Amino acid sequence: MGIEVVEGSHAELLETIDDIFVETQRRKGFKAYDSRTFTRINEALPPRRKMRAFLAMHEGRPVAGVVVSLFGTTGQMQNSATLEAGLRVNAAYLLQWRALLWIKANGGLRYDLHGVNAQTNPGVYQFKRGLAGKHPVETVHLGTFETPGPLPSRLLVQSGESMRIHADRWKTQAGAMVNRLRNWKPPQAEPAPAEEMDASDAAVLAKAPTGPA
Repeated sequence: MGIEVVEGSHAELLETIDDIFVETQRRKGFKAYDSRTFTRINEALPPRRKMRAFLAMHEGRPVAGVVVSLFGTTGQMQNSATLEAGLRVNAAYLLQWRALLWIKANGGLRYDLHGVNAQTNPGVYQFKRGLAGKHPVETVHLGTFETPGPLPSRLLVQSGESMRIHADRWKTQAGAMVNRLRNWKPPQAEPAPAEEMDASDAAVLAKAPTGPA
């Protein structure tokens, strides 16, 4: 039986690929980003900006998945994962080809395969290097750096962050208080029970004068 490719942008498809990615991390023994973040982002995107997911099915079961986006004329791979069963039938190659066809059909001119590292992940590096053909372009970007800066700058940034945290906390508390006030209803006053006079009270009233002395 061959490989069937299902493609689309609906949440169920991306969630299935998320599950494959989690299993891929477990198999390879590494911990990467949470791919479910892409699924949540995709739900918030307008239809023309949604990601495109490609799922390989073999013998009725999902075995590999690829998720891509298109930014202008550049397609970018957002997620890719393959189970052991998918490796045996080279499902990832078929999915990447289908993703390339979709990118080209929608005006794309290049395909960004995302990050590679020949030292720490040589297998994925060779896969992406081979997929790029005869004229691959490897781009190296500067990493993320943080500098503390002068003391006044650090104090200013720390003060701003502290104020933002407190402002968010006050906003939450104020919202809760407003909701309580909106739902608050004054208690209904119950009529006081009529007092009953006992025999001693009646005797006192009987002895009290009723007119001027």
